[in-house]
Amino acid sequence: AGKAVVSVSNANTSDVVIADAVVFVPVAELKKDSVPGQRLAKLRGEVDRLVKRVDALKKTKSTDLPKAMSVQDEKETGDWHVHIRGEIRNKGAVVPRGFLQVASKRKTVAQPTIADGRSGRLELAHWLASSDNPLTSRVMVNRIWHHLIGKGLVRTTDNFGMMGEKPSHAALLDWLAHQFVVDQWSVKKMIRRIVMSRTYRLASTGESVGWAGDPENRLIWRANRKRLTAEAIRDSILSVSGQLSMQQGGPTIRKFSQYDWGYEFNTIRRSVYVPLFRNTLLEVMEAFDVANPNVVSGRRSETTLPTQALYLMNSPFVNAEAERAGERIIRSGATDAERVRLVYRLALGREPSAVEADVVMKFIEESKTGEKSGAWSALVHSLFGSVDFRHLD
Repeated sequence: AGKAVVSVSNANTSDVVIADAVVFVPVAELKKDSVPGQRLAKLRGEVDRLVKRVDALKKTKSTDLPKAMSVQDEKETGDWHVHIRGEIRNKGAVVPRGFLQVASKRKTVAQPTIADGRSGRLELAHWLASSDNPLTSRVMVNRIWHHLIGKGLVRTTDNFGMMGEKPSHAALLDWLAHQFVVDQWSVKKMIRRIVMSRTYRLASTGESVGWAGDPENRLIWRANRKRLTAEAIRDSILSVSGQLSMQQGGPTIRKFSQYDWGYEFNTIRRSVYVPLFRNTLLEVMEAFDVANPNVVSGRRSETTLPTQALYLMNSPFVNAEAERAGERIIRSGATDAERVRLVYRLALGREPSAVEADVVMKFIEESKTGEKSGAWSALVHSLFGSVDFRHLD
């Protein structure tokens, strides 16, 4: 075999030449690439393909970046003055940061401290969610109970202080609060625990003895009849008409909307995605006691006003959805009797009684528009205005 000679030269240079590495390639490998430029051309083609793909993706990407409301600490944090009468320019004495000792019954538990240079937000979160804090879990559990059962174990959901009501079932509240902490503050597990209970499955009707002895249902011997929230009423109307969009996520405010004054609500998405502006509310929200968006509220008012009936009768939204629902019933292709049952199942979640079915069938026959949506739209519209549509038994 012949000898190979490797030569490293500093020719045409004015400095030292450093050989970092020397690679010896077998002759057999060189023979495999009969055309040296073929591999390079293949790589260039792959690069061109990837560049085109990147350009195509750039054209399809949204120009609107997702936004989220957040807060951040100031560069310099520390104790601050009391603002006398709430006036930011009228400063009082400097008050050290701390936590509500009056909200903790256990005086032996050491209060958390806030280190210099820290805002205290993290320490506040740890204090609120601590298993040693007896208040947070009780307040949260009581609110969950209130939304599911209709009345809280402490009926003054926003007031656990001296001016609030005492719990109707103190031991039950303590047990639920303890389980809430044991379950790592899982709202889902707490909801599951309550809805699987006998109490949740009770009907709103009951024996006359119970009504005589406990008319306010303090002992929870029956279910509390609950009116649907404004959001649920709107979603139910859209669901009956078949228009409700189940889309999840995404923007909720129309593009180029700069002000909430005069904002036009024309979305068919669930009400959880409907913007809740300070100065402009959806009509159904105003009519059916939506909570004031400017304050924190644990319990909504529940009024019965003529404006609610007028809204359900005259609102363009309700009328339009009733017409769409009538067309949906016609498209079902069923007999009139089957259509009546379908209307009741969609609107009220139950079958019509014999009396109701008889009255509705007479109305359909007298209207002489059995194959048109007018009579069916009128029927749906009347159900939208019924007590059964707005309340849960």
